[in-house]
Amino acid sequence: MTLLGMLLAQTVSAAEPALPPDAEKWVQRYDECEHWLGEEPYDAKRRRQINKAIKSVCSGLDKQRAALIARYPGNIAVDRITSERPPLGD
Repeated sequence: MTLLGMLLAQTVSAAEPALPPDAEKWVQRYDECEHWLGEEPYDAKRRRQINKAIKSVCSGLDKQRAALIARYPGNIAVDRITSERPPLGD
């Protein structure tokens, strides 16, 4: 990485606050939920496995999104991650 690249990376990371731990966990669950939503149910057993995972992982994500937005108003990192991941309609 060039010196300019390193300086730009430091500037960007310094400008955006760190993501709070509960928001990091939400991102992980959201991404896992998206994974399960995209899985192919190639037989009945796999369909049950997928449905169980979706119910477990995806339930409440939209409610948690709203709670994060309310808990961290004006937090650039939280605003970014919640706007990049659309509501799932759970």
